[in-house]
Amino acid sequence: MLVLVLTGCKTEIYQQLTEDQANAMLTVLLKHNIDAQKVMQGKKGFSITVDKKQLVQALEILKENNLPGSDFSSLGQIFSGQGMISSPAEEQIRLAYAISQELADTFSRIDGVLTARVHVVPATADQTVEHKTPPSAGVFLRHLPDSPVTELVPRIRELTAKAVPNLNPDKVSVMLVPVREKVSVPMLPQKYFLGIPYMPTDEPPYILALSMLVTAVTVAGTILLIGFGVFKRYVRKNKTPKEENAME
Repeated sequence: MLVLVLTGCKTEIYQQLTEDQANAMLTVLLKHNIDAQKVMQGKKGFSITVDKKQLVQALEILKENNLPGSDFSSLGQIFSGQGMISSPAEEQIRLAYAISQELADTFSRIDGVLTARVHVVPATADQTVEHKTPPSAGVFLRHLPDSPVTELVPRIRELTAKAVPNLNPDKVSVMLVPVREKVSVPMLPQKYFLGIPYMPTDEPPYILALSMLVTAVTVAGTILLIGFGVFKRYVRKNKTPKEENAME
């Protein structure tokens, strides 16, 4: 019964998440005293549930932290299960996309980077073209004002150029977009009632105490009933025939 009551107070805000996405979201929400839980959904991944009264605040916090983050494809995922023979041009485009995904995933791990996108334009594969177009790349990074990414632009160009065949660092464009601080929603202080911590809500603490008391009484009553039944059965089992006749 207690599980049903607690479950009824929760609402699902995201589902089909990877474990990394769910862990990142759960960490941020718990830091802001949001009553959140990570729920495993089997093959569908994970979901995040929060208290219904904290739904708006939870969504705002996740939005400002750009969560859940993008799920980038790896080289192995893009090239897996390719049964049909592709043309050289198709293979080149697929490789360029895979490299862009890998680079975006790498740049998203820089402290303070909220969004990372990389666009790779491969060189022309047609050997008959007289003036071949060299490869180029564009990097878009949305970051917090205090992120060190502003000082890493030369390294970003260098890493991108080394990842793309025949790419000159001068052909890599990097666009940095600073955003406001990611936590505009104030962190709620941890509250206590009778020495017991509880999540801040709009209800007064005595409502929480009353709810806990009702739950405790229900559990205690159930235990007493079970104990009384076991004791009664034990007494009946150990009565002598004389005692049973006397009772009759």
